[in-house]
Formats: sequence, structure tokens, C-alpha cells
Amino acid sequence: MRPIAKVLYLWIVYCLSYAEMDQRRFVAEIDIETKMNNLENELTALKALVGHTYIRWGRTICQPVNGTELLYSGYMVGDKWDQSGGGSNNLCIPEVPTWGQYVDGYNGGAEIRGTEIESDATVSNLLFGKAVDNHDVPCAVCRSNRASHVMIPGRTTCYPGWTEEYRGYVVASKPTWASNSDYICLDSMMEFVAHGAGNDNEHVVRPAEVRCGSIPCPP
Repeated sequence: MRPIAKVLYLWIVYCLSYAEMDQRRFVAEIDIETKMNNLENELTALKALVGHTYIRWGRTICQPVNGTELLYSGYMVGDKWDQSGGGSNNLCIPEVPTWGQYVDGYNGGAEIRGTEIESDATVSNLLFGKAVDNHDVPCAVCRSNRASHVMIPGRTTCYPGWTEEYRGYVVASKPTWASNSDYICLDSMMEFVAHGAGNDNEHVVRPAEVRCGSIPCPP
């Protein structure tokens, strides 16, 4: 009976060892799956943090189809058109501000004025499809889930690999005015600030024109 007992003993040990290996493999697979799920969750969280903000001049909304969200909407502002000094860049201030400490009245500081666009009727209808002269300009601060953005002047389409957020026309202050303004892309489907059609002549922008010379003009 000894040989039989020995064979039976070996057979039982082998089966137990094989079952233990299966159990370890099963635990390892669960551990790998858990780690993969954790990595996917971390990647999703990181994607939520990646993004870039830009200002959509002339609109109060962003492009939701591109995974872009609105941070706030407001008013385009800058320095008065006939004053030298002050700021030369455009700002998008919130529609509903919160104030810090301030003193009523003018105290000799830099000035921020609302923006209106000036454009002849022919140019206005051609570029924007409607009369925009003397209308005040809104703005929207948008956040895209893409990591970078760029304004491409002189093109109506993006280069391959880039996604269009919006398109429009370059505007800035007139060269004969005392106040300067940076070049921005004003949305071709621009909206207007409600009750903002008066000719206030504060911060004013006009469509930019290309002069041939140092810039090679196409045929």
C-alpha cells in the first residue's frame, strides 16, 4: 500500500498548488484592473485641469460644440480715443463687478471707457452683415479644454491639427488718433450691448486695413 499512498499524496499536493496559483493570478488580475481604473480616473481629472482661456470679442457666449465653457461675459473697455497715455490694451470687464475700496469722483488715475465700433455702412454690411456703426462691443471670456490657442490674422481657416473657436475681423484704433489699441479679432457674428448704440466716442475701434508695401500683397 505504500506506493499507492505516495502517489495519492503527490496528486493532492499538486492539485492544491495549482489551485493556489490560479487564486494568485485572479488576485493579480483584480489588482491590475483596479490600478487601470485608478489611472483612468487620474487621467480624466488631469484633462479637466488642462485648458486655455481666451476672449471672444463681440460676443456674450462661447462655442459649446468645441467643449468650451463660458467663464463670464461683459464689456470690452479701453482708453479714450483722443487721449495719449493710459493703457493701450483692451480689457473684458465682467458684467457684474465686485468693488474693492474706492473714492468717488475723478482722482487723476488711468481711465477705462466702454468700447464702440465705427464703420462705414458699406464696410459694415460687407464684414458683419449688418450696420454696426457706433454700437458698443460686448465680450466673453472662454475656457477651452485644449492646451493652447493662437489668433491667426490674415486667414479664414485654421491650419491642420487646430480647432476653430471663432472667426472675425481685425480691429484696432485709427492711426491718426492719440490713443493706441492692440489688434484683436472681432467676431464676424458680433452682438451688441443692449441700449449701446449712442455715439459716445469713448474707446473706439475700427476695422484694420492692410497696406501694400513691406507686406507683399497677393495677386
